[in-house]
Amino acid sequence: MLNRDLDAEPVTVILEHREVSSAEARRGFYNVVAGALVGVASLYVVGPQMWAESPVLSTVFFGSLIAGCGLGLYYVVRNWRASGDFVCRLDHDQLSCSCPVGGSEVNFTVAVQEIVRVERQEWESGHDWYLIGRAGQRFCLTSGYLNPADRFVALIRELNPDIVEVVT
Repeated sequence: MLNRDLDAEPVTVILEHREVSSAEARRGFYNVVAGALVGVASLYVVGPQMWAESPVLSTVFFGSLIAGCGLGLYYVVRNWRASGDFVCRLDHDQLSCSCPVGGSEVNFTVAVQEIVRVERQEWESGHDWYLIGRAGQRFCLTSGYLNPADRFVALIRELNPDIVEVVT
């Protein structure tokens, strides 16, 4: 049970997901290492031929590998240093998400009855969810931190059947 106010009645949490940021950092680090190993193996196998045929393409490939690993490590370090919990919680009245990484777009609280539309944004290997409020606010419901965003959206739609779903 979660209390919003000491004088208020207890609120029943329908679904809560909690993940320690260090676990996300560890998963991210494993992904960076795996990506770097695949990239280096690719360079070892096709690199000499690619370098001989197109030094520019080789430079772009190698630069992309370094940039990708650098961005991945930046994500890992931000999560490692955050040392907090990602929490996404839904009760009958509101959804709140809190990310330990500062400046994140996934920190919000929104009343379930204020949500008028959910947008499922498709991408190559998955999708992202955005909740649109009555006043046009856009909230990112992340699936990062192993957050079961699909399950949260299904429960929100049960609580507020007037919500329109859009796939983009």
